[in-house]
Amino acid sequence: MRNLQPRKVALPPVLTDDEWRSLRPPALFLVGEHEVIYSAEKAVRRLNRVAPGVTAEIVPGAGHDLTFVQAAWVNRRILELMKQEQPALTHARHLSAPA
Repeated sequence: MRNLQPRKVALPPVLTDDEWRSLRPPALFLVGEHEVIYSAEKAVRRLNRVAPGVTAEIVPGAGHDLTFVQAAWVNRRILELMKQEQPALTHARHLSAPA
C-alpha cells in the first residue's frame, strides 16, 4: 500500500534576484525554447537584468530535456565558456599558490 500513496515531488528552488546577483564564479544558464515550467524568454531577461555576470541563453529546439535533445549544442556552449574563463582561472590559481 505504500507505493499507492501520493508522493511529494521535490521542486528545484527558485533563486532570488540577490542570490543570482551574488554568484561570483562563471555561470551558464541554459533554458530550452520550449520549456513548459516557466517562460524561457522571461528567465533570460530576468537574469540579464539582475545577474549580468551570468551567461543566459535559450537553447533552440529543446524543452526541459535540452541536455538530451541538443547535447552537442549544450556541450559546445559549456566548453566555450570554460575556454573563455580559463585565463582568469589560471591567473587566480597563480595568485593563490604559495611562493
